[in-house]
Amino acid sequence: MVDIAYRTPKDLGYAAELWTLSALARHVSTHACGAGYERLAKAGKTTVWRILDANELKPHRVRYYLERRDPQFERKMAEVLMQRRRLATAGS
Repeated sequence: MVDIAYRTPKDLGYAAELWTLSALARHVSTHACGAGYERLAKAGKTTVWRILDANELKPHRVRYYLERRDPQFERKMAEVLMQRRRLATAGS
């Protein structure tokens, strides 16, 4: 279950971007026996939550971050803004 929680639902063919406890429980119970985990076939949301909590996982929560990848970004942004300003004043 922990391995599945690290993946996105899209990786497994679902339309959702994030797991909900219900969707994760449904997926786990559907595929548990085939994966050799018969006891998880009847796992509900509470069981899923307990397993995820014990592993400090929260797949339903997303942390956003901003990463600056282009060291020339500031210079390029200034050039684009200057070009837009020139076009705006030329059209007036």
